[in-house]
Amino acid sequence: MKPTLFAALALLATGAEASFDLMLIPGNDNRVYRYDPLNNVQLGSYGTQGSSNCVAADTRGISYTSTGTNSTQAIRYSTGEQVNMIQGSISARAHELMGNYVYVLTSAGVWRTHIQTGATTLASYGGTVALHSMAGYGNNLVILGTNTSNQISAINFDLSTLTFGSSVTTTFSVASSSILGKAAVVESPTAGNLSLLFTYNNGANAVATRMNLNASGQVTSASISSLTLSNFAVSGMMPGFMTGHGGGAWLFGRDNVGASHFRVTRIDPSAFGTPMEGETATFSAQGGAFQAGVYYSHAATVIAPEPGTMAALGLGAVALLRRKRR
Repeated sequence: MKPTLFAALALLATGAEASFDLMLIPGNDNRVYRYDPLNNVQLGSYGTQGSSNCVAADTRGISYTSTGTNSTQAIRYSTGEQVNMIQGSISARAHELMGNYVYVLTSAGVWRTHIQTGATTLASYGGTVALHSMAGYGNNLVILGTNTSNQISAINFDLSTLTFGSSVTTTFSVASSSILGKAAVVESPTAGNLSLLFTYNNGANAVATRMNLNASGQVTSASISSLTLSNFAVSGMMPGFMTGHGGGAWLFGRDNVGASHFRVTRIDPSAFGTPMEGETATFSAQGGAFQAGVYYSHAATVIAPEPGTMAALGLGAVALLRRKRR
């Protein structure tokens, strides 16, 4: 039996007891592609209205994408059915879905939009840091950017008051005009400590970076540990982090092989501080290249989807594989 067919059948066989990391990857063809990074199985795609380079999602079965027309489209990611069109969001550099709100990072600040009512609030940022990425935990977002000296700044953002708070700045400089990759907060399954993971460009390679967070998800120190990623391309698309099972994270980005080749690597933050690479899969984009001409290209991961979604995706994978064999 082929490995891809076995993996697809395994999704069905595990039933309600199983869980897996479902990755939702924005394409440059107005579609979002489903992918199981652990088994290296592609699970079809669904369409969006307009080009979207950022996706946010959770285990309630809904994904949220910017449409490119100042609105956010809510889509049931197992079927592709549109659930809602939320007006008022704007061009996004990063998305973060927390509770009943989608937080959209722009060059001007953070937009918060209620996923049901569409009520939107803008928290303006008046600083000199170019905002690039963010990740949230509890009642806090950590927003990442670079200052005029090309140093990385991490800024705490309070979700209750929608205000920018304390910040820390690294002492080293990154490559000029470097864009920071999608960030993620990872919790250690043993020690329980929190880490902020993101990537930056050192002029030649992408660098996986780890910063410690306190128990509230806030960054308090500019101290970092890092790992150079020689197999990820840095032109056109910075690799981004997504949370995964077991306290680790997935890193997704362009492979050095070519523009339509992509790489997914499991990253362990490590109790000793330095990120470590684990399982790696490479593949070519299905249905055309994934978003590659946009630095702010952010995929999303859904941990442990509900059983109904798993069954639908598993059946879809089997159907696609049967069609291929014919």
